[in-house]
Amino acid sequence: MVLMKNVQVVRGRYFARIAVPEELRPVVGKRELRQPLGADRSTAQRNAHAILARFHAELDRARTQLEAGKPTLRTAAIKHYSDELLADDRSRGAVGSNAVEKINKLTAPIRASRLRLLANGLIDDDEAEALIGYARPREQSLLREGMAGKDLCLLRWQKRL
Repeated sequence: MVLMKNVQVVRGRYFARIAVPEELRPVVGKRELRQPLGADRSTAQRNAHAILARFHAELDRARTQLEAGKPTLRTAAIKHYSDELLADDRSRGAVGSNAVEKINKLTAPIRASRLRLLANGLIDDDEAEALIGYARPREQSLLREGMAGKDLCLLRWQKRL
């Protein structure tokens, strides 16, 4: 009877063994996958299929993990965009920077007109929520009691005056 591929006999005992490819070694953490199959040849051949299948599955998972870690054009673009946003946030928050104040000054008339429309009931609930912000716990309890979204936003707006 011929031994299977990846089954070795060492001092009368059978072992399943697969060498880990060089590029997968950092992921797997081993140079080879090896497990004893026993001393009996027929038992070793019976057990070898399941063990070798498990080894191949482990190598496939390692390949998938390795591929997931490689940057693609999309992940590189997302990383670059995140870095740019972080740099922008830092520059706006730097000492002596008044960028936020400038933006608020530029958008104040638009915001005021939107708030007037809200006070007159001319804005739908979703836009009103986006204009004012998310509900705080006390206001969420008012929503549960049946207060409409526009009324809730108007209540918030009046509190800020």
